Amino acid sequence: MHVTARCLVIAGLLASMACAVAGVGGRLLIADTDGDGLADGEDNCTTFPDPAQRDTNRDGFGNVCDADLNDDCTVNFLDLVIMKSFFFTNDPDADLNGDGVVNFGDLARMKQTFFEAPGPSGVPNACHSTPR
Repeated sequence: MHVTARCLVIAGLLASMACAVAGVGGRLLIADTDGDGLADGEDNCTTFPDPAQRDTNRDGFGNVCDADLNDDCTVNFLDLVIMKSFFFTNDPDADLNGDGVVNFGDLARMKQTFFEAPGPSGVPNACHSTPR
């Protein structure tokens, strides 16, 4: 899998995740893989843009990357049953895309991560002792 990282320019700030320093006038560049304006180390969903950083269950994964509705660190059929029970409601945890209603858009987002862990997240989270 090939990921293209965008970079945030942060003047005068030391950071561990530099994309490149050459040719930018001494300014340090910080990775922002999803291009949402948040450095990966501060982003609760590093692969899908979510500038609002919605994390309604406060597990360290942004809703857009967190179809793990039962918080067992794997998106699977148990989560699908929960999603089904909240379909066409406004449940904030199951509303993955943040449009105010649990619907087919959220189900499509869940399908993209089925049998995977939630995330990845650049902040401390419920499934990993270090951000991932």
